[in-house]
Amino acid sequence: MVTYKPSEIEKKVLGIAVAGFLLSTVFFQDLTVKLFVLCAAPWLFFLWYDFSRPEGVLTFFLYLYSFSYPVFLFLTGNNYFLSELIETSSLSLSGFILGFSLFPLVGVVKMKETTRIEKTSFYNFIGRVSVFVTPLLLLFCCVAVYKLGLSSKREINDSGGSVAVAKELLYVLFMCASFYLCFKMKHGKDFKLLFFYFATLSLVALLVLGERDIFFRFCFVVVLFYFSCLAGFKKKYYVMSFFIILSVLSFSQQIKSVLVTGSMHSATYSGWEWMFYNEFASGSRNLRQLMLSGGYYDTPNLIWMDFVRFLDVFGLVDNAQSSTAWFNSVYRNYAGVAGNSGWGFGIVPELYAVSGNLAVFGGFFALSFLSSFLFKALEGTLTGRVLFFFFVAALIYSFRADFANLLGLFVKWTLIPFFVIWGSYVVLAKSGGKEI
Repeated sequence: MVTYKPSEIEKKVLGIAVAGFLLSTVFFQDLTVKLFVLCAAPWLFFLWYDFSRPEGVLTFFLYLYSFSYPVFLFLTGNNYFLSELIETSSLSLSGFILGFSLFPLVGVVKMKETTRIEKTSFYNFIGRVSVFVTPLLLLFCCVAVYKLGLSSKREINDSGGSVAVAKELLYVLFMCASFYLCFKMKHGKDFKLLFFYFATLSLVALLVLGERDIFFRFCFVVVLFYFSCLAGFKKKYYVMSFFIILSVLSFSQQIKSVLVTGSMHSATYSGWEWMFYNEFASGSRNLRQLMLSGGYYDTPNLIWMDFVRFLDVFGLVDNAQSSTAWFNSVYRNYAGVAGNSGWGFGIVPELYAVSGNLAVFGGFFALSFLSSFLFKALEGTLTGRVLFFFFVAALIYSFRADFANLLGLFVKWTLIPFFVIWGSYVVLAKSGGKEI
C-alpha cells in the first residue's frame, strides 16, 4: 500500500486551514459545536505531522492541555464560562499552528554538521560519569530522606543543605545520561539495557524524592530522539500516546514519594472523570479561574515578572516572584480560593492575564516561530538536536507553569550545565595532553 507523502507546502496549507477552523469557535453559538471543533480540528493537523517534528509533538501536548478541562466541564454539566474557555483555548492552538505553518522553509543558518563537541571521547566521558555517579548520588539522597524523616517533595526542597544540592545534581546527571544514550543510538550501539538502567534510577527518584520532572524529562528526550532519528513515528502511535500519556501522567501524581510516605495520593475523581480532570486540566482550570473572578489580574506585566524571576536564579536580583507564585499566593487569596500552592499556572492564563485573547494568540504564534527557528538551526547535529528536545520538554512543562520555568529549565538546567561540563572536559583533556 502506497502512503501519500505531502510536500512541505501542502503541510503548511493544511496548517493554515486548521488554524482557521479553530478560529471559527469565536463565531459559533452552540457549545457542543465549539467543543467539537476544539477536540477534532487538531487531529486533522496530526495527519501530516508526527513526533519527529516540533509541529507535531508540541501541538499534541498543547492540545492535551487545551481540551481536557473543557471536556470535563461539559460532561459534568458545569457550563459557566465554558464557551469563553473553549474560545481562548482554541485561539492558543490556532496561533501555535499558524506560526508553524507560516515559518519560512529556508533562510535559517544551521549548526555545522560536525563540531568538536561531537567527539566520541566527550560522550564516553559524560557516559562514565552518569553511569557510576548517578546511583551513588541517588542512594545518598534516599538515605538522607529516610534519616531526616522527610515525606514529600516540598519538605525535601525546603530542607536545604546537602540533600537539596544532591537532588539538583541529579538533574544534571540525568541530562548527561540523555545525551549519552542519544549518542549510542545515533551510532548504532546497543542502548536498551542502558536505557532500562537509567529509567529505573529515574523511577526511584520519582517514588522516593517525588521528582516526576527527572523521570519524564529523561524518558521524553530519549524516546523523542529514538522516534525522530531512528524508528519514525507511525500515525497510529498518536492514538496510543493519547491514552498512555493521559493515564501515566495522572497516575504519576498519585505515586510521588510513595516509598517514603507509604501511601498513594488519593485521586480527586474516578472513572472517565479521572481521564479528563488530570495533569492536563491545570492550565485551563487556572484560565477559567481568571475568567470567573473578573479584572483583578490587571497587574504588572507577568512576563516581565518571570524574566526577573529567572535572573533571581543567578543572584542578580533578590526575592523575585514568578507569575506562578503570584497566582497561587496573591490572586487565589483575592479570589477566595483555598490554598497557596499546587495549582501551577500556565502560559495560556499568563498571557490572558497580560492582555486577553490577543496576547494568547500572539504569544503562541511567537512561541511556535521560536520553536521552528531553533529546530531548523539545531537539527543538523546530535548535540543540537538533543538540546532542542530539552527545549521542547521545557516548553511543554511551561504549559502548566510559566515563562520563568521555561527559561530556568532550558537555560539553568540544560544549556549552562552542558557547556560547563564540556568546558571541564576540555580542561581535563588538555591537561592530560589529549587532542580535543
